[in-house]
Amino acid sequence: MLYLSAEDDAAYTIRPRIDAMGGDAERIRVQGDFLSLDEKGLAALMREVRRQPPDLLILDPLFAYVPSGQDMYKPNVIRQLLSFLKEIAEAGETAVLIIRHLTKAKHDKAIYRGGGSMDVIGAARSAFLVCEHPSDSTTKLVVHIKHNIAPRGQTQTYELYAEEEGEIATLNWLGPSDITIDDLISPTEGKRMSALDEAIQFLRVFLKNGRQPTTTVEKEAAARDISEKTLERARRSLGVKSSRVKDKWYLSLPDEA
Repeated sequence: MLYLSAEDDAAYTIRPRIDAMGGDAERIRVQGDFLSLDEKGLAALMREVRRQPPDLLILDPLFAYVPSGQDMYKPNVIRQLLSFLKEIAEAGETAVLIIRHLTKAKHDKAIYRGGGSMDVIGAARSAFLVCEHPSDSTTKLVVHIKHNIAPRGQTQTYELYAEEEGEIATLNWLGPSDITIDDLISPTEGKRMSALDEAIQFLRVFLKNGRQPTTTVEKEAAARDISEKTLERARRSLGVKSSRVKDKWYLSLPDEA
């Protein structure tokens, strides 16, 4: 396994956890130094994968490796990065596990909860939400929220347990649960957000950093199940501006037009 971690120190945190849970440290390679996945960083990662192909590559978290100055919410940035990761996975016949943090914003659909562009969840063949049990904060859940190539797996539960205070916690699996993602995602403020409100929120977030190509906006909206008619209504409601640069049309918020 090749583990790229931008948040935990290999010697202070990762290795003690491996040892506490009886892991075989000889089978785990940790890249603790910050590695920006720009052109140079991706080339270095490809060399490492080809040198000693891992069964599993973990990026924790993905967006810590987005090159400086690039916006993780821009589809073109994330699509290019995911395309390179796909090539790396194929070169080493390696499974890739991408970790993302959750956004603070509440959504009715679990696939919108992860940070960054929707292209990340769109590219994934399988996705899981890790969260607290709704009625027991000491129990954690691993919930299947996307499953393109297999049936949905049953939710699994676990706890982090330490016999003495200050001791490295170990992960204890507690078994399956009947809780599904539908049980966890509750409507916002007691009622479901309307399709129009959802489209308006999408445009505000997607265009907040500046104008975007109209085709990109429409594709991203479709990925969120926002219809063309609803998107048009949201554009009118917000006063979104349309402008042409050379042969390409762009959309922008009123104060950025």
